[in-house]
Amino acid sequence: MNKYIFAILSTTMLIACVGTKGLKSVESKSISDILNFAHSNSADVDWFSAQMKGKAHLNNTVSHSISAQVRMRFDSLIWISVSAPLGIEALRISISPDSIKLINRINKTYFTEDIRSITNRYNLHLTYHDLQSILLGGHFFNIKGFKLISTNNDYVLSSISDTMSYKLRINEEYLPLEIIAFNGDSNSFKLNYSNFLKVQDEWFPMNTELRVSSHTTSLNLMYSYSKIVINRPRKTKFSIPSTYVPI
Repeated sequence: MNKYIFAILSTTMLIACVGTKGLKSVESKSISDILNFAHSNSADVDWFSAQMKGKAHLNNTVSHSISAQVRMRFDSLIWISVSAPLGIEALRISISPDSIKLINRINKTYFTEDIRSITNRYNLHLTYHDLQSILLGGHFFNIKGFKLISTNNDYVLSSISDTMSYKLRINEEYLPLEIIAFNGDSNSFKLNYSNFLKVQDEWFPMNTELRVSSHTTSLNLMYSYSKIVINRPRKTKFSIPSTYVPI
């Protein structure tokens, strides 16, 4: 199952530190204003790279430590190299809008599969662009019918339909802090960001926690970024050695 932890993790992550300003009046902003300000604060980059460290739990198993390099070309590719102890590469993952590919250096195996098939199998229902947004610390709700809940510190938006409930919490700097989605079938998605850092006028969360659960699967992923570099092309080589066998 470890390959799925990292295939799903290859989806997810981000890092830093934000100061507080004077509180804004919730009543003075419309929902469209809040969402537009939040959208304008979303990272707008061509390239993103960072070091990632964290822990992952799949189906309440023992935690797995994560140490990885993350590289992304916006709307094109997410590339992740996961290190084993002593810095030796254990896994290399490539995620495109259509597929997920993984090489296991330890077992000399590989797999490649349609991204929708994997996410649907584990009831995650995340697209490539959702995963990209998670890694860059954005929100990806495009839902009408939000209502604004009054709060002293943050903007809390909620939406409830016959099948789904959504909650989006945005701080006074219009940066997303919490994203929650769940339905009556006990499928839930919870994402928390904290400690935002500004890199060349773009905001990134230094710490991210992702929790996904369904009847059959639960994933808890916590990670943080360091050494963030943006808009600098990086190598994203991915080739499957001829001696490797499919999983």
